[in-house]
Amino acid sequence: MNFQELLRKVDDETFQRVLGEHHVKPEEQVEYQLFIQRLLEKTPQKEPGVLTIIKIPHDDWVQYEASIENNEGSYALDFVPWEIVLGYDVNEEHVNDISVEEFAFTMLYDMSFDGFYDEQRQEQIDRYTARAEEPMEALTTEKMWAKVEELIQKKKNEK
Repeated sequence: MNFQELLRKVDDETFQRVLGEHHVKPEEQVEYQLFIQRLLEKTPQKEPGVLTIIKIPHDDWVQYEASIENNEGSYALDFVPWEIVLGYDVNEEHVNDISVEEFAFTMLYDMSFDGFYDEQRQEQIDRYTARAEEPMEALTTEKMWAKVEELIQKKKNEK
């Protein structure tokens, strides 16, 4: 089963409960519902890879992280085109461990990290790309100690 097929199995009432358990604001809950509708209208692209869940245990709760596993390793969903994510198979064992709705939310949370719309996401990708292309100033030891001295002096002046 690919991710788009899993999204078709999401029960709206159960998904709303999952959103509430994750403290998603009401206006964002609507965005998630609309996001699912838009994703169901897209055409999935089949690529090798499986959507998986990484469980991170805390004292009294478990955090779930979305991940893609393929021949190249394991990586996040952030900048993977949505059509490709929709075409990835899902790790059905992981789905059965939590629920269709919890699995869907975990994936959708990562997919929408930079926006619920293609345009929002592309703007963020463009910002990241522009930042990555900016020349970085080399931080020499001398510059670092000068900065430390500057901060120490600033703290002294505040007293």
